[in-house]
Amino acid sequence: MFGWLCRKKVNMETSSEEKSLEQLWSNKYPRAKIVYKSRSLPFSSTLISVPVNVLITPTDPFIIEDLQKWQLYQNGEDPETLVPKIYKKILEQYYKYKLDEAVWGKNEVWEMPFEMRAKGFGQGFDCDSWGGFQASYYISAGVPSWRVRCVAGDTSLGGHLTVYVFSMK
Repeated sequence: MFGWLCRKKVNMETSSEEKSLEQLWSNKYPRAKIVYKSRSLPFSSTLISVPVNVLITPTDPFIIEDLQKWQLYQNGEDPETLVPKIYKKILEQYYKYKLDEAVWGKNEVWEMPFEMRAKGFGQGFDCDSWGGFQASYYISAGVPSWRVRCVAGDTSLGGHLTVYVFSMK
């Protein structure tokens, strides 16, 4: 099953053209509730279902601090040029791909950005954690949330998540 998730609206004035694009993009594919059932509460072995949209944390103060340091925090820049700048910064500073099996000894672990930070970026993370991390930065920087899509689904190799950003070009 494939679906997309989006978390938070950013307060921005939008043109009628952008509102039309938002409606088109938001209704083009059916929405799906995506849950990740591989977490347990502390001191419990019972697995719980976690809605994966909670993995997107645009109000994370560490993310905001990074964006401010890089002068990319809600600066009004066009998403067409802003997104590649953010991607380059987080790729250079944080990216280290490693399968969850190698890091956690489990097939799938979807980490929140604060968990990635607490664990240490040097230990690595895979596509689902990286996708939520990217989306958090883009939305926090001011990219309208309707433009940011995390698409998740099953593949022949297991679960996968990737991020798409709507482009006007």
